[in-house]
Amino acid sequence: MQPLTAILLDDDASQAYLFARTLEDVEDLDVELVHHRKSEPAMTDPRMQSADLLFLDHFLGEKETGLDLLRSLRSAGHGGAIVMMTGSDEEGIVTKFLESGADAYLCKTHLTPLSLGTTIRIALRLPHRGASQVEAPPRG
Repeated sequence: MQPLTAILLDDDASQAYLFARTLEDVEDLDVELVHHRKSEPAMTDPRMQSADLLFLDHFLGEKETGLDLLRSLRSAGHGGAIVMMTGSDEEGIVTKFLESGADAYLCKTHLTPLSLGTTIRIALRLPHRGASQVEAPPRG
């Protein structure tokens, strides 16, 4: 199986480091992670359209939020898997993420290899994604 390509947009370098370390501990997934701290370089990255996964932080420390970027990507026809990330599990913001086209969300304060791996597998296996190269996790 080829490694998955993921782009992480998070303005907080320490949070991005923790995310990358957690991703390394996810079993049975090989993911090449590209990190951007600002939206402009991320949106112009040629890998953006071909990435298997996009992880967008909600608060980017800019005028634009991850939710704004999500809406922009979906309105532009981006059909890839997008996972929103936030430090809050407030129901209202989660609802906005999903209504705006996010495939899943992660609460960064509860991030574990298991939760991250499960979220990735779910986001890539949604019916509108078609067949995925990610195998279902083993049972038992």
